[in-house]
Amino acid sequence: ISLIPGNALGFAMSNYPYTVLSMLSYLFAPIAIFMLASDLIAGEMAGGGIKVMLMRPVSRASVLLSKVITITGYIAIVFLSQLIISSAFAAFTTGISSGIIALPLSYLVSLLPSLAITALAVAVASMLKSGTSSFTFSLLAYIGCAVLGIVFTSIAPIMPTTYMGLGS
Repeated sequence: ISLIPGNALGFAMSNYPYTVLSMLSYLFAPIAIFMLASDLIAGEMAGGGIKVMLMRPVSRASVLLSKVITITGYIAIVFLSQLIISSAFAAFTTGISSGIIALPLSYLVSLLPSLAITALAVAVASMLKSGTSSFTFSLLAYIGCAVLGIVFTSIAPIMPTTYMGLGS
């Protein structure tokens, strides 16, 4: 794509890690978060696996917190692996860029809105009994937040989707 004359798409291989970050944080990470939350929380409720876990002397809050930490850890691993892969690919094709400190910090800062999305997904999955309905409702809530942030610009700063990467 970077070989297109005039670079009509606004994409250059030197910016490849940032392009991957934008797509990852706006599209792929939220979908992964919704799938994980619906499976870890609502899926265990529907399958009855949570009953066995709650028979142990463990508080419900610690069970829920461990699931949130698991989702956050998984998303952090995805971000880290994409940072390494996209940086290596960009370095291989165009050489090492000047953003050696800025690039990892960009990926780290992009994890913060993902925490808000994780909180949304966990709250929805805790209220619903079905994994499918949990995933669907979380996805619709995410799309609704994105649309509300675009249509009503005065509330955009409080929407977590504003800070997810695309269009800013």
